[in-house]
Amino acid sequence: MIYLATHRVTSSKGRSGINCFLHESPRDLPRTGAGVVDLQTALAIQPGELLADKVEVAPGGNSVQSYLDIVALDRREVAEIDDALTLVRDSLQRQPPPVVVQTDAVGVQFYTKPDLHNCAISEFDALKQHGLELLRGGEGSPWRRERPLVILVRADQDVVVYQLDEESAERMQRIKGAGWRPGRIRIERPVHGDIAAMLDPVWPQLSMLLTGMDPEDLLPLGGVRFRDSEAGSILHEWPRRAPDHR
Repeated sequence: MIYLATHRVTSSKGRSGINCFLHESPRDLPRTGAGVVDLQTALAIQPGELLADKVEVAPGGNSVQSYLDIVALDRREVAEIDDALTLVRDSLQRQPPPVVVQTDAVGVQFYTKPDLHNCAISEFDALKQHGLELLRGGEGSPWRRERPLVILVRADQDVVVYQLDEESAERMQRIKGAGWRPGRIRIERPVHGDIAAMLDPVWPQLSMLLTGMDPEDLLPLGGVRFRDSEAGSILHEWPRRAPDHR
């Protein structure tokens, strides 16, 4: 089963754009008793492996303005997906969102916030274009072609130290100018817990302190990755990269 999610989102800083995510799950496509795709059950299933994405606004903490969800058996169901999307657009000529279409091969739902109802058809067309481009093998997120900025994490019993690795520090110096110097953050470690779990709520602040850049501005640079300086393991990364896209 594939799940294509296309959302128009607005960040906390007012940046707006369309994000698309294509997932594949080994699960069968669920169906209703009438034999059509059971869309809500399909959407409740874990989306599975991330195959591709195209992100215009950094994920996390965004407000969703509209979305277009598509589930199908696999990526080869292009004609059936096109047919279902045509039914959605036809319905929008007669009624405002949300619109749900469930056929024997595809499930689709489209939604916008009420203040977008007057432009629902053009909004649907925009999400459809972005989603189908990704589905048909179009260019994915440019940030995936960039090496993420790497923050090395060194921990002992009492202190955790964070600093950019040499290559990342050199990249930041080229961006910031010759006067910029890499820093180091040293935090006492009162609780000897899992470092990766400790990073989850604080990585944005650590990234900003070490780079002087908001996480949204780090996305075109490839995002950020926290790596254990001794073991070499990845403790945290943003955005998350699928195994085949590291």
